[in-house]
Amino acid sequence: MNTNNTTTNNNNIIGNAKKKNGAGDKPTLTGETEVFIQAKPTNVKSACSRVDDVSWLSFISFAWMFPWMWRAFRGQLGQIDTATQWTCSIFDSANVNMTRLEHLWNEEIKKCLRPRPAALTFPCRAALYPISTDDDLLVRNDDGTPMYSYGFYMAISILMVEMLRVLAYGATWAVSYRTAIRARGALLALLFKRLMHAKSLRHKTPAEVVNHFANDGQRIFDALTFAPLVLVGPSVLMGGLVYLLSVIGPLSLLGVAVFFIFDIIQGVLGVTMVKCRNRAIAHTERRMALVGELIRCIKCIKLNGWEQLFEDRVREIYMEYIRAGGGPLLCALVIASFILNVGANIFGTVWLSNWMRVAHNNGTEGGGSLADTPSFYINIYACTLLVLFISGVIKALLFVKVQSIRIKR
Repeated sequence: MNTNNTTTNNNNIIGNAKKKNGAGDKPTLTGETEVFIQAKPTNVKSACSRVDDVSWLSFISFAWMFPWMWRAFRGQLGQIDTATQWTCSIFDSANVNMTRLEHLWNEEIKKCLRPRPAALTFPCRAALYPISTDDDLLVRNDDGTPMYSYGFYMAISILMVEMLRVLAYGATWAVSYRTAIRARGALLALLFKRLMHAKSLRHKTPAEVVNHFANDGQRIFDALTFAPLVLVGPSVLMGGLVYLLSVIGPLSLLGVAVFFIFDIIQGVLGVTMVKCRNRAIAHTERRMALVGELIRCIKCIKLNGWEQLFEDRVREIYMEYIRAGGGPLLCALVIASFILNVGANIFGTVWLSNWMRVAHNNGTEGGGSLADTPSFYINIYACTLLVLFISGVIKALLFVKVQSIRIKR
């Protein structure tokens, strides 16, 4: 009897709700219509992320951010601007990229991925073109008067090439940064998925798992961000070597050899830094495990008076962490790296300036000043960047190798 009365009351409530809200709405037992999706503002054009709606030129030049930054500078930002500008793109989400990573991983197991060196053709040409054209700015007529028309043409050409080079580097940076975000999100999501499906951690500790998510993913992110920018460096160096051989001769290789010597020293410093980092990571995991133990057992430590014991353990782990990180050796490495970079620049400047001062035998007369040889600055710039490029490549490759081995475990 009570059940029939309850059913009758519910039917009456639902019927009243249908009359009140319309037959198409979904009523609740209280007579109110349940709203699941809020109405979008009328001035929002798209629910997609702002970066997905821009053109390729706006993407590589970061022009799509300028209106938002200008409104932020003037304090005219609204909630809608912030919501539509910085929403996460569906193409950058962890779930989508994790699925892509699993697919690529399975495909890589079946067949080897072929490299595409043609993708570097345009940045290499944009970087090498000024080396081969800057000397033409100083061309003169037979009577010694400057050729202003041809020099103006070459100046405009270099301006256009430099603009294209900046756009090329901007595109490389934008694509590399977004690719690194996707790779990091996919990798961390895949690790989290495997961790959730794992029955036990075996010999792994929770501190090591946290370190995988905190440090290893960041190392891969840095490597993917800067690797495409580093790969162009050797191409610029080869262009500079060809130019020096054509202008100065084989003796110019003696000055360039100094940079290779410093590159070897930089490589040794990079390997030493990686070894110190690996030892420091092990002590970091111990430190995180000890901190977790302190948090879990703080009441027991207080009751038994073990504060001094745990304080000594924390101090010992921190001292081991400093020693593993290099200690005085780390300061020596920083000072040595600075001295090597400055020494390479000074030696290369003195060496190449002497040769460039006497090597202009193609119709141009230098006035004894380095301002008469713009190619000198470009080649010095290219050779100087090689020190940073090769050291960055070595560190990136070593970091990726070490972190990949750790993640596979």
